[in-house]
Amino acid sequence: MCGSASSLKKAYIEGTLLSVCDRCSRLGKIVEEVRLPQKKIRNMEIEESSIDPEFASMVKDAREGIGITLEDLSKKTSVSFSVLHRVEKGMRPTDDVAKKLERALRIKLLGFSYAAEQKTSGKMQLLTLGDVAEMKIKKK
Repeated sequence: MCGSASSLKKAYIEGTLLSVCDRCSRLGKIVEEVRLPQKKIRNMEIEESSIDPEFASMVKDAREGIGITLEDLSKKTSVSFSVLHRVEKGMRPTDDVAKKLERALRIKLLGFSYAAEQKTSGKMQLLTLGDVAEMKIKKK
């Protein structure tokens, strides 16, 4: 509060937590810092599902190939007619719906792997979010 930077303490002054010097800390209630034991962060892999970009035509072709209508597929998979219709028109299905379609139509939709790659110094490397951000900044 006074601007002194020597030995700052945390104190509640008029409902606000502030870092203040010893002299200013008397104006409020001093808060003792409690350090919680830090938990070790486990290396967690984030699983990202990917779907074949041609999923709409694959679903429609497979359905027509076995000779069933959207209504029949809807009953077989317990997915609404409107959702199936939108999937065939190009709306990306949820992973749950995609799995149901895979089982019912005996096709492979999920697990498609493609990666945005950039060529640097003769090696192919995957793009990171930082690389994308740099590209966006350079375009401006």
